Amino acid sequence: MIDLHAHILPDVDDGPADTEESLAMVRMAARDGIGTICATPHLMERPGRQRIELFETRFSELDEAIRQEELPVRLVLGAEIYFQPDLERFQDYPALTVNGTGRYLLCEFPMQGIPPGADRVIFQVIMNGIIPILAHPERNLSVLRDETVLEPMLHSGALLQINAGSLEGQFGRRVKKCALSLLKKGTVHFIGSDAHNASSRPVRLSPAVDIAAQVVGPRVARALVDDHPRCVLMGQALPESVVFAPRDEAGSLPENLPENLSESLLGKIWKGFTGK
Repeated sequence: MIDLHAHILPDVDDGPADTEESLAMVRMAARDGIGTICATPHLMERPGRQRIELFETRFSELDEAIRQEELPVRLVLGAEIYFQPDLERFQDYPALTVNGTGRYLLCEFPMQGIPPGADRVIFQVIMNGIIPILAHPERNLSVLRDETVLEPMLHSGALLQINAGSLEGQFGRRVKKCALSLLKKGTVHFIGSDAHNASSRPVRLSPAVDIAAQVVGPRVARALVDDHPRCVLMGQALPESVVFAPRDEAGSLPENLPENLSESLLGKIWKGFTGK
């Protein structure tokens, strides 16, 4: 499995305080069957070279510690970007995108709600060649009040990542209900741990995948932590053949749904970039 969202770098944000706690998190991830972790430290301010260099230094130190301990986990670097009105300027900082490919940007909104005009900002980011992955929308008050607030951004081509802990009920019934609803609607593209420590917020995905499998079927549930994040790490588009809709236990589509609902705007944009 691949975890695209984890605060695992030591002493950079509200994640682990030191390398030993980071390593404890990596050991837990390995036991859970996670083979790749994307370190996504918070970036709450405008990007700057000093902050990026700190992320890169902590990443290199932890990566070396993982190799020395011979843990079977690959570490890649990204960031979790706090929403900003000029988010499109992050095209100039590819080191902050997931795995440095310059294609996907993990972004979080204020928990209190989605700012007015955010859909226009997200659209501009996509027009500039970066696909935003919206982190844990199920915990956002605007989404909890009305899930349709996400529709303009989804229509533009933004992707959604829900937290494993949300599906497990870690953030309460209301958040879990919202996460399950988004799954049922077929609008979830990734499950991430959003890990912060080795105790209350560990790097763990498998229990959430089991829960998701009851909603969308085992094949799609597995894709949310394997096939889809793998495409992101490689800077590639998600498979066009994937249909995000409730499936039966065998992972098949219900008979009353077409095999391909429609070509997303994301797919059209990607073809414009790559010619594929």
